[in-house]
Amino acid sequence: MHDIGKIGVPDHILLKPGSLNPEERAVIEMHCEIGADILSRESVGQVLLGYDICEYLDTGAVRSRLNNPLLDCAATIALTHHEKWDGTGYPGGLKGEEIPLQSRILAFADVYDALRSQRPYKGEFDAEKTWSILRKNIGTHFDPDVFDAAQRVRREIDDTYYKYRSPIEQEQYDYSMNWALGPQTIGE
Repeated sequence: MHDIGKIGVPDHILLKPGSLNPEERAVIEMHCEIGADILSRESVGQVLLGYDICEYLDTGAVRSRLNNPLLDCAATIALTHHEKWDGTGYPGGLKGEEIPLQSRILAFADVYDALRSQRPYKGEFDAEKTWSILRKNIGTHFDPDVFDAAQRVRREIDDTYYKYRSPIEQEQYDYSMNWALGPQTIGE
């Protein structure tokens, strides 16, 4: 749900195989605010009627006037999941603990998934390369405590990622692993 705002971003930008130009980057960065707005509305009727039912708090969090903590949390994540520990993220340039904890956790998970997955602009990375890239971004992109917590359960994260891959990704992974390991006989 954190990227629900991408429904407001044209496909030619979302699916572009190359780098984004500054104008395209500005459009894609709007998905955070679009998502928070969607998740802060009570119903489609209120979207159509234009009621303003949310407020953006100084803490980076979103509080709807619906009194629904789950939707408030989802809207906060949608709004702040691209903030970076060093303050260079968007849309608010929040830094360190100004970024809500749930968004710091989701930011780590989102980048892990992006690195492990094939995208229009890049191939997938294996677990070792993924963790190496994540480690290099401790203290800049990621909260060091979130990285440490994830590192402690690294095997479970990698196993869960592997378990829930799409059938196509699974087939490609199994083929590449079989090729890399060479022929095997049953019972080995």
